[in-house]
Amino acid sequence: MPRGPGSGIWCRTAVMFGCAMFLICFCPIRLVLIIAAFLLILAGVSSWRC
Repeated sequence: MPRGPGSGIWCRTAVMFGCAMFLICFCPIRLVLIIAAFLLILAGVSSWRC
């Protein structure tokens, strides 16, 4: 895991990914919404790094 300002972002992304996996296992119907949210998170991380 990288140290510095980016460590919090990666940790938060890992937590969000874990929550998404949990929701996918118990609520497959919401898969599309979860994917959309995950893409928004990735876009936020990309814009933060640029």
